[in-house]
Parts: sequence; structure tokens; C-alpha cells
Amino acid sequence: MESKSSMSLIQKIISIFWSPTEPFKSLKENVNWVDIVIPLLLVVIVGWITVPYVAPISTKVAQQRIENNENLSEQQKEQSLESIEKSTGGPLKYIMVIIGTALNAAILALVMWLAGNMFLKGEVEYTRIFAMTAYISLIGIIASAVRTPLMVSQGTTEVYTGAAILFEKSKTFFFRLMKQIDVFSIWKVILFGLGLGTLYKSEKNKALYLTFGLWAIWIIVMSVLGGLNPMA
Repeated sequence: MESKSSMSLIQKIISIFWSPTEPFKSLKENVNWVDIVIPLLLVVIVGWITVPYVAPISTKVAQQRIENNENLSEQQKEQSLESIEKSTGGPLKYIMVIIGTALNAAILALVMWLAGNMFLKGEVEYTRIFAMTAYISLIGIIASAVRTPLMVSQGTTEVYTGAAILFEKSKTFFFRLMKQIDVFSIWKVILFGLGLGTLYKSEKNKALYLTFGLWAIWIIVMSVLGGLNPMA
């Protein structure tokens, strides 16, 4: 029988969507730099493809928020608008996709690595957790395929694929919390639970409790911070 560690890169990329425990088992046996670079590169490429469609919409939304913000003086509004134009012009927005994708994956992997070593009894190399995170990041490709057409058709970045669609849009803490409960986020949380459970040889339920607990803390914090942002 073929060893799990002999799974090809393509097999792991495909399996992450249909049979995620298989690539996680493979990463437990063997990990290579391509397990980190290639999945993240695919996410970056999709990000570049969506930039021409999403960037103008996000820029327009940001400009409208600044112009409608009564807490800013006219001079502050002009400075903010100029800052947006500079940050969204030229190749910078494409560079930011690279930096954002790599940085988000590295930080998320670090959090999962520390949490796993602390609560799941055992130690796993950071590179394996980073590779696991890179493969899970591929879910973002599906999310982009769903959200980008919605953004273009509705002319706004405020599109929801989760609990928020059930409630009227508002600036309340409850609605900000509902925006965080998204089907793609839940998908990723489950995959992280399965991945940590596999790599740490821990009970799947215990690993899932850990990842859902971390996610719950995260969405609550983000919902609170969202209420403190005058531009929201």
C-alpha cells in the first residue's frame, strides 16, 4: 500500500477540500518547503486576479466612509483620501496581496503552534503547522470565487456568506459578531481542528474544542474592536 507520506503536492491540494485528514497525515510524516510556498502562491495568484475587480469597489467604499464621517475635518478628509489613492495605486496593491497572504499565514500558524504545544500534549515543528496552515488557506480561493461576483454585482465589499444574511444590517455588536460567523471561516476552523488533532495525535474532539475556542475569542475581540473604529 502506498505510504501517506508519498502523496504528491497535487494530491494534497485536491484532498484538502474533500479528504483533509489525508494531507495532514502526509505532513505528519514528511514536510517540504513546497508544502508552504505553492499553496500560498496559489492563494496570491487568485488574489491578484480579483484585485482589478475588488480594489475599485473597496476604494470607493472607503472614500464614501471618509466623506460621510462627521468626526473628521475637511483637511483630515483630504489627507485620508490622498492616502487611499496612494495605497491603492500602481503595483502596491499587488505587493500587499503577497505580504498579507504570507504574514497572515505565518501569524495564524504561530498561534496554532503555540496553542497545540500548550494544550494538546506534545510538540510539533512549526514548519509542519505552517504547511498545514498553507493548505487550509486554499479555502480562501473558494471564498473568493463566491464573494467576488457578489461584490461586483452589488457594488460593495459588504457581502455576507454566513449568519449576517439573516439579520438587518446595523452597527450593533450583535451584527458585527454575526458578520464573523461565516461558512468559510467555520470550514477553516474545522480543518484546523482536524489538522491539529492529526499532527499532535490528539483526540479530534479536543482539537476541535481548541480551535473553536480560539475562534470564538477572536470573533468577539474583532467585534468589540469594530465598534471602536470610527470609520466602520
